Amino acid sequence: QEALKQNSVKEEEIKAKEETIIGLYQQAIKLGRRSSAIVRHTVQLLLKNGRSSDALELLMNNGELRLAGKLAFEKGDFQRAEHIAREAIAAKPDDFQERIWLVQILLNDKRPDEARNELRKAVDLSPKDPDRWVALTSFMVFSTKNLQEAENVIHEAELKLPPSLRR
Repeated sequence: QEALKQNSVKEEEIKAKEETIIGLYQQAIKLGRRSSAIVRHTVQLLLKNGRSSDALELLMNNGELRLAGKLAFEKGDFQRAEHIAREAIAAKPDDFQERIWLVQILLNDKRPDEARNELRKAVDLSPKDPDRWVALTSFMVFSTKNLQEAENVIHEAELKLPPSLRR
């Protein structure tokens, strides 16, 4: 039992030192030291010490939307992950990968209709991009299992894609 008490003291000392380090990192960030290494170490310590909300806030405040979204997603906070993904899309509306990320969040949050709508928006933004048509068709086949709608998407793609990219 004495050994357990000593381990408990050591754990408390470690946690206290980590909190001091977190405070120093946060102060450095406020003073303009925003290197990815400092932000990353601070986030790691915040997470280790059960402060995921602070870690998310730090990532978002330092333009690390993708990492913040990933963290929220991994924690099962789909509402926050969606909010972050929509911010990223607002900043870069034509970025297909950002929209795909949102689609994944919506699917995991069991909202396939909204996910389909986001894919449709991605296609409408760049109808000559075959990757977008493939993503939408794959979604219809594998996520919704709606083969008729997938076939309709293929026919639409054939009409809108340049001749060199048609089958």
